[in-house]
Amino acid sequence: MLLIGTLALCAFPSFAVGEVYTYPVKSINLDSAWTPTFFVSYALEHLAPAADFHPVHGIQTSDGGYVMTGKALEAEGSKTTEGFAAKLSSAGSGLWAWRTKSSGSDALNAVAELPGGDLLLAGYRTVGGVVSRTLTKLSADGKTAAWTATFGDSSGKHGAWEMMEVTSTAVILSGLQDKPSTEEMAFKSYGNVAGGKAVVMQLPLSAVTGSTAPTASSATWTKTFYTFFTAKAARALSNGNLACLLYAEDQGASAVMLSSSGATVWGPTHHTKNHGEGTDLQVAADEKSVLLFGHGAPAVGGKGYSGKLTKLGAADGTAQGTKEFTAGGNPVLIYNECWGGVAMKDGSIAIACGTGIEGCGGMTGSDKTDCEAGLGDKRAGAIPRKAGNWQSLVIRADSSGSLLWQRVDSYKDSESPALASSSEQHRTSSAAEWAVQTSDGGLAVFMDEVNGIGLMKLAVSNGSSSAPSPSPVPPPAWAEIDGASAAGLGQSIVAMSSVLLLMSVGLV
Repeated sequence: MLLIGTLALCAFPSFAVGEVYTYPVKSINLDSAWTPTFFVSYALEHLAPAADFHPVHGIQTSDGGYVMTGKALEAEGSKTTEGFAAKLSSAGSGLWAWRTKSSGSDALNAVAELPGGDLLLAGYRTVGGVVSRTLTKLSADGKTAAWTATFGDSSGKHGAWEMMEVTSTAVILSGLQDKPSTEEMAFKSYGNVAGGKAVVMQLPLSAVTGSTAPTASSATWTKTFYTFFTAKAARALSNGNLACLLYAEDQGASAVMLSSSGATVWGPTHHTKNHGEGTDLQVAADEKSVLLFGHGAPAVGGKGYSGKLTKLGAADGTAQGTKEFTAGGNPVLIYNECWGGVAMKDGSIAIACGTGIEGCGGMTGSDKTDCEAGLGDKRAGAIPRKAGNWQSLVIRADSSGSLLWQRVDSYKDSESPALASSSEQHRTSSAAEWAVQTSDGGLAVFMDEVNGIGLMKLAVSNGSSSAPSPSPVPPPAWAEIDGASAAGLGQSIVAMSSVLLLMSVGLV
């Protein structure tokens, strides 16, 4: 079945570039930590009526820019979701934003770049009451969706793609099929899907580079895991094998290795007891290990989440140890939720997390009192933050998983005061959702911001905690889209900016 995506707008203005609130009490080895060169944030009001944008995945493109994907609401207060993609330049300025504009709920859970610069967007759409696995080919400039492919899902057998990877010869898709209902279509940081059967599919690269959409029959092979709900990731090794992360309600962190033809090499091996929930899986640079990321109950006390990193032997999936990470504070109140990991080229490991109070429901006594007051961390110098007001936690560890440094940040409007004199209204919510190593060796950290999407670029530091001052990011020119004039669009944004909080971030 062929579905055509719809261009929403192909350019958006940079509201500003500013500074970063950095929290020393929660950070470790800040003098060694890599430092922000810019932190930008965009509310994407020009995609209205779509609202509440929630990015979950991102990449750096071959031109040095960045693309992130996720889901929004079709309108404020709506229960219908809408997938979106947004492109930023290498300096963080907004270039274009695109949304699906389909009539039912949909989401874009992953993005990848094809040779030549076109993009693949993986997720799901609701078509005729059926939630279908979808793959969309979008032009590099965000203007044209050549096709949207579906893969044979039908009523009572719904599906979705949760992750995607493009190699030199293939497209590897992981997710679920045969889900009995359309309820709980939740992925990554907005939940876990219930029901269905985990599936991994490999398409030849040639199936997606042309003008015709692939189908399920285009696959080189398809592997179904009948006792798991979804395959959260499938990552290629140089020998063609695939390391996969599987999820079920009673097995939240299981790994399996498939051969280049989809046969099982080992596994599934189960790591929920020590690891908790698995959210991402990557292959170490030397390919001797598989790295499992996520979060779970603290090893000693507490009912919240600590970030978790479990190292598995690539030869047989045997666990080689689990490391735990936290921004500190009361482990009953503070959740450290880690969503993406990076196997750095030098063998080190980076992890993107959000840290904060999840909620106060069910708490009693002093924990309830502290939670309602935002006192999840009572250490000297810690700053109160109410439930739902998150901070970005970025971790870098060595190849064994031992901590090198961690930094905790949130965006700071350029007109807001320094951290010491800031108010709760200044310290708005930022949560790291995904990270990738950039072409210069640093990190791009994709953020869910209280008012939209964000990107923090970290540059490799040689031991200084002071980053260079960000250069202003000029807004791009508006394009004429759907008959709206550039001047009219520009004026509407200028008027809106006078009443909206400008989201701009940088160093304290």
